[in-house]
Amino acid sequence: MSHAIPGEAATTSAPRRSWSDELLASLHVDRFELCATMSLLLLMLYSSGALRVRIPLTLVAVLGLLLPRLKREPMLWFIAFVITLVGTFQERFEADNHKYLLSYWCLALFCAACAREPERVLAVSARALVGGCFAFAVFWKLVSEDYLDGSFFRYALLQDPRFQSVGQGVGQVTAAMAELNTAALHALTNYDSTLGSVQLVSTPAVDRLATLMTRWTLGIELAVALVFLVPLRGAVARSRDVLLLVFVPSTYALAPVLGFGWVLLIMGLAQCEEDSRLIPVLYLLAFVCIQVYRFPWGSLLQGAGPF
Repeated sequence: MSHAIPGEAATTSAPRRSWSDELLASLHVDRFELCATMSLLLLMLYSSGALRVRIPLTLVAVLGLLLPRLKREPMLWFIAFVITLVGTFQERFEADNHKYLLSYWCLALFCAACAREPERVLAVSARALVGGCFAFAVFWKLVSEDYLDGSFFRYALLQDPRFQSVGQGVGQVTAAMAELNTAALHALTNYDSTLGSVQLVSTPAVDRLATLMTRWTLGIELAVALVFLVPLRGAVARSRDVLLLVFVPSTYALAPVLGFGWVLLIMGLAQCEEDSRLIPVLYLLAFVCIQVYRFPWGSLLQGAGPF
């Protein structure tokens, strides 16, 4: 028990801040500026492989990072939007779908920079983009027969370089089976081929894994689309962040399209509730930790046990 000493002035101590508050405070930036910085890193590292797009975007990103006041200049984001849009249009038959999303996100940053309340505009835009992105993803999966019956992931585990290590490590696909599948596809796609189809060699473990991945992806994408498009309030609204934070690490561990993961995490951070302390920190940690997926984990999986 403490006692006040007569004649001494009462002293008060500042309330202790949580570790998440300390981390945010250490960044010395508000939500818009934080999202702008992360977006500039995204543009610099994961914009496009084409030099005619990559070079000007890198210059824009470096300028924005070196001159912080430019992050709030609408012209910076309009230039980034035009470059990404033109670059995506030129590669429209080959570009990954997240390149389109990156263009829309630059447009959202431009609109927010023009607004009186940039954080609110950015939050509304981010929520709509995430919800719309996942809704269209679910729609195309539902109307694609080769997705619903598991064929998409079965083929990916057998032949897609991004999934082959999982297929070999968890799906028990041997090197001999992989060679047979490669030879079969070569026979099918050869210029003088008369074949209409070939049968790939698979395993029961691949079939089970493909079924699991099909159901999990469809389920979590549908859940994310619903919670981001339906107006939610209070603690229930935080289910958006929980689902998105589960989706990104679980998905991009197998399909390491890290640029896609980064843009989703930035939009998640932009739209999370203002009074939330922990969620922004989790988005920031995920933004950094997702780089761990660049390590060659596939070679380790090839030595894993049966699924």
